[in-house]
Amino acid sequence: MIGKKSNIKDVCALLDTKSNTDEVNKALDEIHNEMDKILVTKNELNGALLDQAAINEALCAENCSARWLWKSGDLVNGFAVPWEI
Repeated sequence: MIGKKSNIKDVCALLDTKSNTDEVNKALDEIHNEMDKILVTKNELNGALLDQAAINEALCAENCSARWLWKSGDLVNGFAVPWEI
């Protein structure tokens, strides 16, 4: 409805449905409580990052080995790598 001006009834109806300060504060408290439940310590985060780095390193090594073993670049049945060791 571009170009239509709001009348006083429309504005009052919108103002009646908006959140008040107490409702907003209650919602923020609920968010903070949920966030407090899922917070991790710095040590937990560092441990997870170290674990992920080890996984990444192992996957990289596997990928490099696989590329070296798959010398021909050919595929079996159009999609499978023909592993010949």
